[in-house]
Amino acid sequence: EIYIYFINGCIRGKLQRSTIKKLKSLGIQTDLNKREVMTLEETIIYFFGKLRSRLLQFFPAKYRRRIRNSILNSKYKNNK
Repeated sequence: EIYIYFINGCIRGKLQRSTIKKLKSLGIQTDLNKREVMTLEETIIYFFGKLRSRLLQFFPAKYRRRIRNSILNSKYKNNK
């Protein structure tokens, strides 16, 4: 049997650090000059965005937008 192993490591045109480590462990060399690597800050923002998305799946669709907007509004109020 043939298995295809797929690693999605390119997010918004940048490689994730965890993907680079995984590819190295599989013996695959990556050319880091051809594509940027996500910074730690970008990685954290991406992680929390994914987490927020997964948590919102527990709420009914009609409440998700209200919850998402209240989170964003409180975030922007704190920055002013």
